[in-house]
Amino acid sequence: MRKRNGILPNAKEHLGLVILIVFVSLFLIKNVFFNKNLNNDRMVLENPKTYDLNLSSKALVIKDEYLYYIGKNNIEVDNSKVGVDKEIGEVDVSKVDQNFKDYLAEKVQALQEQEDNKDSKVKNIDLEDVLKHIRDKDFSKTFDILSSDQNKTAFGKKYSSDKLFRYSLLNDTINSGKIVSKNSGVVLNKIDGLENVYDFSVIDSIDEKDFNFDNANNISNIDGIKIVDNLKYYLCIRVKAETLEDIDVDKSIKVNVGNSVATGIIKRVKKGSEYDLIVAQFSSAFNEIADKRFIDLNVIKTVSSSFELPLTALTSKDGEDYVLVVDSFGNIKRAKVNVKFIDKINSKVYIDSKNSSVGIFSNILKDASKVKEGAILK
Repeated sequence: MRKRNGILPNAKEHLGLVILIVFVSLFLIKNVFFNKNLNNDRMVLENPKTYDLNLSSKALVIKDEYLYYIGKNNIEVDNSKVGVDKEIGEVDVSKVDQNFKDYLAEKVQALQEQEDNKDSKVKNIDLEDVLKHIRDKDFSKTFDILSSDQNKTAFGKKYSSDKLFRYSLLNDTINSGKIVSKNSGVVLNKIDGLENVYDFSVIDSIDEKDFNFDNANNISNIDGIKIVDNLKYYLCIRVKAETLEDIDVDKSIKVNVGNSVATGIIKRVKKGSEYDLIVAQFSSAFNEIADKRFIDLNVIKTVSSSFELPLTALTSKDGEDYVLVVDSFGNIKRAKVNVKFIDKINSKVYIDSKNSSVGIFSNILKDASKVKEGAILK
C-alpha cells in the first residue's frame, strides 16, 4: 500500500504534464495552420516612409504662341529664343492663294475697326457658346456668332487688340515675304492649327469636352512658322474624379512630364462626375511641351510618414476607418487608423504612422473583406 501511495503523486504529475503537452501542441498546431493559411494574406508593417506617388493623367497644353506663316519653308530653327524685331528668314509667298490674302487683309481691317470702336454699352460676347461650336467642329456656326451685329463690337472690344496683332503677323509675312519677330520666344517650324483656338483667353472656359481633340498624333506636324513664349504656359490636367481631394486655387501642383519635373500654381479647378480638371500655370520644362498639344503626364503626390497598404485592407465601421490586425495568438482585431491619402488609380491607401493604432511589425490583413464579422474580436 505504501508503494501505491508512493506512485500516485508521480502519476498525477505525469498526467498534468501530458495535459499541458496536449494543450501546447494544439496551440502550436492551430497557430502553424493559421499562419500557413494567412501567410499570403497579411503583411508586416515596416518603417514608415515618404512616398512620391505618380498618378497617371492627361493634359491639354495652352501656350502663348504666335503664327507667322503657314506652308513649307526653308527656314532652319534650333529652338533658340529670339527677341523682338529680329529677322527670322524669308519665305516664298508667290504661290499663296489670292483668296487667302484677301481674307487676311479684310480680317485685319475689320479687327482694326473693332479696335477703334469705343462703344461701351455693347453686351460681352458669349465665349462659352463660341467654344461649344468649336469643340463640335461646327466652324460655320462659330463664324455666324462672331459675325453677328450684336457681337461684332463686343468681340472687337474684348479681343480685337490681341487678334489684330496675331492676324497682322500673318498678313505682314504674306505681303513682304519676310518673317520679322514681333514677340520674343522660341521659333518652331511646325504648327497644329489650334494656335488661335487654345490661347490664354480661353483658360476660364476649358472643360472636359476639349479633350475630344486628343488623338494618337498629338505633335505639331503642319509646316509653318510660329514663335512661342517659353516663359509661361498652362496645363489643363484631367484626373479621375476625387483622385486629388486637397487641391485648391493658388496651391502648388507638381507633375512629371517627359524627363522633367515641373511645379506649377493652380489657377482653376473644375470638378466633374467622371473627371476633375485642374488648370495650372508653369514656367519650367518648356522643352517637354514645346511642340505638343496633348500630353500624358504624372501628377506627383507626396505623402509623408505613412504606411502603404492595399486599398482592400481598409474597412470602416460607424464612420471610422480601420484595418484588421492579427496578434501573436492568431486573434483578429480591429485597429483604428487615420487615412492620409487614397490612391484610387493604383488601389493603395496611405496610413498616418503617427496618429493610427498600428505601428512597426503590426500584422495587417491585406483584404479585410475575407474575414467575417464573427471572427473579429470585440
